[in-house]
Amino acid sequence: MLLLLAPSAGAVELRSGGIEARVQADPFGLEFVDLADGDVLKTSSGGRLGPLGYAFDLRQAVLNNAVFGYYVGTETEIVAFRGKRLRSSRSDGTALVLDVATDDPLGHRLEVRLEPTAEGAVTVTSRVALGSGPLAGRASLSGASFEGAGGERYLGFGERSNAVDQTGGRVFNWAEEGPFSAGDYDAQLKRLLPDYTFPTGPTATNFPIPWTVTTRGFGLLIDQTQRSYFELANPWEASTEASEFRFTAFAGPKPADVVRRYSAYAGRQPKAPPWIFGPWYQPTGERADYELAKRFRAEDVPVSVAQTYTHYLPGGDQRGKEAVEKARVEAYHDLGYKITTYFNPHISLDYSPVYGEAAQKGQLVKTLAGTPYPLTNPFTADEQVSEIDFTAPGGKELFGRLLDQALGVGYDGWMEDFGEYTPTDSRFANGKGGLEMHNRYPVDYHCASTEHSGARAPAVFIRSGYHGVQPCARVVWGGDPTEDWSCTDGLCAAIHQALNMGLSGVAYWGSDIGGFHA
Repeated sequence: MLLLLAPSAGAVELRSGGIEARVQADPFGLEFVDLADGDVLKTSSGGRLGPLGYAFDLRQAVLNNAVFGYYVGTETEIVAFRGKRLRSSRSDGTALVLDVATDDPLGHRLEVRLEPTAEGAVTVTSRVALGSGPLAGRASLSGASFEGAGGERYLGFGERSNAVDQTGGRVFNWAEEGPFSAGDYDAQLKRLLPDYTFPTGPTATNFPIPWTVTTRGFGLLIDQTQRSYFELANPWEASTEASEFRFTAFAGPKPADVVRRYSAYAGRQPKAPPWIFGPWYQPTGERADYELAKRFRAEDVPVSVAQTYTHYLPGGDQRGKEAVEKARVEAYHDLGYKITTYFNPHISLDYSPVYGEAAQKGQLVKTLAGTPYPLTNPFTADEQVSEIDFTAPGGKELFGRLLDQALGVGYDGWMEDFGEYTPTDSRFANGKGGLEMHNRYPVDYHCASTEHSGARAPAVFIRSGYHGVQPCARVVWGGDPTEDWSCTDGLCAAIHQALNMGLSGVAYWGSDIGGFHA
């Protein structure tokens, strides 16, 4: 139901199931009322960005690390401007459109759109109105501040290693490698740099979700793919490096209700078969073929999956070994195991004719010059690769044909590795650049795989992700942990990751049992 009142009547309102958005005219502000218990999430007139705001600055990404996807930038903050007064409102279908005056001396105004996007959820989009000033469309930071309640805690945020409760901290949303433990040197490093976590801080992650569920019973999703931030003081702030700020607010009344609403909005993981939940193992160090597999069966050890790692991508390591691959799959199946192999979204320059054909058809991510963007494979520095462009005509189909080579010999799934390395200065066939596509890339990548292979390969496990990937995340694993107890990358981190993922709409998640980095 949509209800509009004139600004002079004191309020403008929009209802979406269990939540009602109320617009305060002067001073301008937004309120989100949970209709089940009457609790209210309010924007704040304080904070850097006020109830809705923006900034013009000289922010510039200066490092495009194609190995780990890190983002290093410089910025010179000038000043932030805030919405101050509602000038007018109008309906547009089921949406409510606001014209908001700001304190910007250049006269820029905000165009704010509120829409009932799901049961118990309202989406707000704010941008500097075109034609309202000389810099309209050129804001480099946009966001809003919100009032916290006494004792309110902020949870979620995707797969974070450092903690479950991020209250009082700063969380950024950018898919990348890390953080990494210093292992035996961790204690010495902490004495020298107590607040430093290699390489980009304690909240770095392969799988960010720009989302928080609060203990008070509200949820907020930064509903876009550009790099974004939560500053979790009081007032707390959500912002993004873009000229537009889009967020979705969710009602509760309980935190569990909020997560349920969010997971319905984002989409839920495909139902997993029971054998997914058994122990998986990697057959290495065997003195004879299938030695451990046979021993597990003889001693009634309930192992369900054998993980093998022929790299079908980036280089087509299965070529010339097809008969061996098929025989191995059949042998594990005969012993009662499911079996996995390996893919990532890269194609090696040496993988002929696959690379050349993909380049000729425009199915690889490009440089600004329009040529395939060469990346260095993270673990073989002498190998050059390029990412598949899943927005290009035929890009998904290309990947599907490569997956079919593993499906054809009977594999039950694969490690679907990487997805975090899209450079910020790259270009995609859909016309978008790397700054906007970096976080979207793992969604496009994993969804292309799921759309093609679906239930034929239920044991596909991924490490990269972002909001919206959940329906395409058959299984998630926490990346490559270190064999230690740390909250950086060890056992403590794995526990935090599991809890945070559950609070972010990911149910099927696991960690390496023995670690990866020694």
